[in-house]
Amino acid sequence: VDAEHHKSYMFEATPDIAQQMKMLTQFNANSANEVVNGIFLTHAHIGHYTGLMYLGKEAMDARETPGYVMPKMEDFLLTNGPWDQLVKRKNVQLHKMVEQ
Repeated sequence: VDAEHHKSYMFEATPDIAQQMKMLTQFNANSANEVVNGIFLTHAHIGHYTGLMYLGKEAMDARETPGYVMPKMEDFLLTNGPWDQLVKRKNVQLHKMVEQ
């Protein structure tokens, strides 16, 4: 939670993401939004990304939720269904990070 800028972020998208996002966004009194300002996805262990399904049209139908990913994770999400649909439908907007 970034209280100074009224933003909230998550590391990983677990199957409990809907409840976790609701809890995090309650810290931001200026927002009626129940979607965090971004999700950092570190790797493709199944418990770390499956919560993304709740951002899709069958659930929240989120709009351009920022997903911060390393190149391998970006490739995984872009080349594997149903995850690629989240990007195509703009439920998630991927931002590639690189090691420096």
